[in-house]
Amino acid sequence: MTKKSVQSVMNERTLLAGLNHPFVVNMHYAFQDRETLYLVMDLMPGGDLRYHIGCKKKFSEIQASISHLSLEFFIACIILGLEYLHGRHIIHRDIKPENLVLDAKGYLRITDLGIARTYKLANSTDTSGTPGYMCTNTPLMQLLKYCAGRTTNTYRIILQSE
Repeated sequence: MTKKSVQSVMNERTLLAGLNHPFVVNMHYAFQDRETLYLVMDLMPGGDLRYHIGCKKKFSEIQASISHLSLEFFIACIILGLEYLHGRHIIHRDIKPENLVLDAKGYLRITDLGIARTYKLANSTDTSGTPGYMCTNTPLMQLLKYCAGRTTNTYRIILQSE
Protein backbone atom coordinates (compact mmCIF):
# COMPACT_ATOMS: atom_id res chain seq x y z
CA MET A 1 0.00 0.00 0.00
CA THR A 2 1.41 3.39 -0.96
CA LYS A 3 1.95 6.22 1.50
CA LYS A 4 -0.77 8.21 -0.31
CA SER A 5 -3.25 5.34 0.09
CA VAL A 6 -2.51 5.06 3.81
CA GLN A 7 -2.99 8.83 4.14
CA SER A 8 -6.34 8.60 2.34
CA VAL A 9 -7.61 5.78 4.58
CA MET A 10 -6.49 7.54 7.77
CA ASN A 11 -8.04 10.81 6.57
CA GLU A 12 -11.34 9.03 5.95
CA ARG A 13 -11.25 7.33 9.35
CA THR A 14 -10.57 10.64 11.10
CA LEU A 15 -13.39 12.45 9.28
CA LEU A 16 -15.89 9.61 9.78
CA ALA A 17 -15.20 9.51 13.53
CA GLY A 18 -16.86 12.91 13.92
CA LEU A 19 -19.87 12.34 11.67
CA ASN A 20 -23.36 11.01 12.28
CA HIS A 21 -26.10 11.86 9.79
CA PRO A 22 -28.89 9.98 8.01
CA PHE A 23 -27.61 10.98 4.53
CA VAL A 24 -23.97 10.04 5.10
CA VAL A 25 -22.70 6.47 5.53
CA ASN A 26 -21.68 6.48 9.19
CA MET A 27 -18.82 4.67 10.87
CA HIS A 28 -19.70 2.89 14.12
CA TYR A 29 -16.34 1.38 15.06
CA ALA A 30 -12.76 1.28 13.84
CA PHE A 31 -10.08 -1.18 14.88
CA GLN A 32 -6.92 -2.60 13.41
CA ASP A 33 -4.45 -5.43 13.54
CA ARG A 34 -0.82 -5.26 12.39
CA GLU A 35 -1.76 -5.06 8.71
CA THR A 36 -5.36 -3.94 8.30
CA LEU A 37 -7.64 -1.13 9.44
CA TYR A 38 -11.27 -2.26 9.82
CA LEU A 39 -14.12 0.23 9.59
CA VAL A 40 -17.56 -0.93 10.75
CA MET A 41 -19.98 1.15 8.70
CA ASP A 42 -23.72 1.36 8.07
CA LEU A 43 -24.96 -1.49 5.87
CA MET A 44 -26.05 -0.21 2.43
CA PRO A 45 -27.84 -3.16 0.79
CA GLY A 46 -29.31 -1.06 -2.04
CA GLY A 47 -26.07 -0.79 -3.99
CA ASP A 48 -24.60 2.31 -5.57
CA LEU A 49 -26.32 4.74 -7.90
CA ARG A 50 -24.08 3.83 -10.84
CA TYR A 51 -25.41 0.27 -10.76
CA HIS A 52 -29.02 1.50 -10.81
CA ILE A 53 -28.36 3.98 -13.62
CA GLY A 54 -26.76 1.16 -15.64
CA CYS A 55 -29.81 -1.07 -15.13
CA LYS A 56 -32.19 1.60 -16.48
CA LYS A 57 -30.57 2.58 -19.77
CA LYS A 58 -33.90 3.06 -21.56
CA PHE A 59 -37.04 4.41 -19.86
CA SER A 60 -40.69 4.10 -20.81
CA GLU A 61 -42.89 7.22 -20.41
CA ILE A 62 -44.26 5.97 -17.07
CA GLN A 63 -40.77 5.04 -15.83
CA ALA A 64 -39.52 8.48 -16.89
CA SER A 65 -42.14 10.27 -14.76
CA ILE A 66 -41.36 8.01 -11.79
CA SER A 67 -37.64 8.53 -12.42
CA HIS A 68 -38.15 12.30 -12.35
CA LEU A 69 -39.64 11.99 -8.85
CA SER A 70 -36.80 9.67 -7.83
CA LEU A 71 -34.28 12.15 -9.18
CA GLU A 72 -35.76 14.99 -7.10
CA PHE A 73 -35.74 12.72 -4.02
CA PHE A 74 -32.11 11.69 -4.64
CA ILE A 75 -31.04 15.31 -5.16
CA ALA A 76 -32.71 16.24 -1.85
CA CYS A 77 -30.80 13.42 -0.10
CA ILE A 78 -27.51 14.60 -1.62
CA ILE A 79 -28.16 18.23 -0.69
CA LEU A 80 -28.98 17.35 2.92
CA GLY A 81 -25.86 15.20 3.19
CA LEU A 82 -23.66 17.90 1.65
CA GLU A 83 -25.18 20.60 3.86
CA TYR A 84 -24.30 18.48 6.89
CA LEU A 85 -20.72 17.99 5.68
CA HIS A 86 -20.30 21.64 4.67
CA GLY A 87 -21.68 22.71 8.06
CA ARG A 88 -18.69 20.88 9.53
CA HIS A 89 -16.36 22.49 6.95
CA ILE A 90 -15.85 19.16 5.16
CA ILE A 91 -15.59 19.20 1.37
CA HIS A 92 -16.26 15.76 -0.16
CA ARG A 93 -14.44 16.41 -3.48
CA ASP A 94 -15.55 13.17 -5.18
CA ILE A 95 -19.33 13.13 -5.56
CA LYS A 96 -20.18 10.66 -8.32
CA PRO A 97 -22.73 7.84 -8.76
CA GLU A 98 -20.31 5.25 -7.34
CA ASN A 99 -20.08 7.24 -4.08
CA LEU A 100 -23.85 7.54 -3.63
CA VAL A 101 -25.34 4.40 -2.11
CA LEU A 102 -28.86 3.31 -1.18
CA ASP A 103 -29.84 2.09 2.27
CA ALA A 104 -32.52 -0.55 2.93
CA LYS A 105 -35.30 2.08 2.82
CA GLY A 106 -34.21 3.58 -0.51
CA TYR A 107 -32.56 6.71 0.88
CA LEU A 108 -29.43 7.86 -0.92
CA ARG A 109 -26.33 8.36 1.24
CA ILE A 110 -22.91 9.86 0.60
CA THR A 111 -19.91 7.59 1.07
CA ASP A 112 -16.14 7.49 0.37
CA LEU A 113 -14.53 10.40 2.19
CA GLY A 114 -11.04 9.23 1.21
CA ILE A 115 -10.10 12.47 -0.55
CA ALA A 116 -12.44 14.73 1.43
CA ARG A 117 -10.83 17.63 3.28
CA THR A 118 -11.65 19.95 6.10
CA TYR A 119 -11.83 23.38 4.47
CA LYS A 120 -9.05 25.72 5.54
CA LEU A 121 -7.72 28.84 3.88
CA ALA A 122 -4.43 27.01 3.26
CA ASN A 123 -6.12 24.38 1.06
CA SER A 124 -8.73 26.63 -0.56
CA THR A 125 -7.17 26.35 -4.03
CA ASP A 126 -6.49 22.59 -3.98
CA THR A 127 -8.31 20.47 -6.53
CA SER A 128 -8.95 16.76 -6.42
CA GLY A 129 -11.55 14.27 -7.56
CA THR A 130 -12.40 11.93 -10.38
CA PRO A 131 -11.56 13.82 -13.59
CA GLY A 132 -14.70 12.75 -15.48
CA TYR A 133 -16.90 14.16 -12.72
CA MET A 134 -15.02 17.36 -11.95
CA CYS A 135 -16.68 20.64 -12.85
CA THR A 136 -15.05 22.13 -15.93
CA ASN A 137 -16.34 25.71 -15.85
CA THR A 138 -16.47 26.66 -12.16
CA PRO A 139 -13.74 25.99 -9.61
CA LEU A 140 -15.18 24.03 -6.71
CA MET A 141 -13.98 26.48 -4.11
CA GLN A 142 -15.69 29.44 -5.78
CA LEU A 143 -18.94 27.48 -5.79
CA LEU A 144 -18.57 26.45 -2.15
CA LYS A 145 -17.71 30.01 -1.07
CA TYR A 146 -20.80 31.21 -2.93
CA CYS A 147 -23.02 28.57 -1.29
CA ALA A 148 -21.62 29.00 2.24
CA GLY A 149 -24.35 30.18 4.58
CA ARG A 150 -27.08 30.07 1.93
CA THR A 151 -30.23 27.97 1.99
CA THR A 152 -31.06 24.87 -0.02
CA ASN A 153 -32.78 27.16 -2.56
CA THR A 154 -29.29 28.25 -3.66
CA TYR A 155 -28.38 24.63 -4.39
CA ARG A 156 -31.65 24.20 -6.28
CA ILE A 157 -30.92 27.18 -8.49
CA ILE A 158 -27.44 25.88 -9.24
CA LEU A 159 -28.72 22.39 -10.04
CA GLN A 160 -31.48 23.73 -12.30
CA SER A 161 -29.12 26.04 -14.18
CA GLU A 162 -26.69 23.23 -15.12
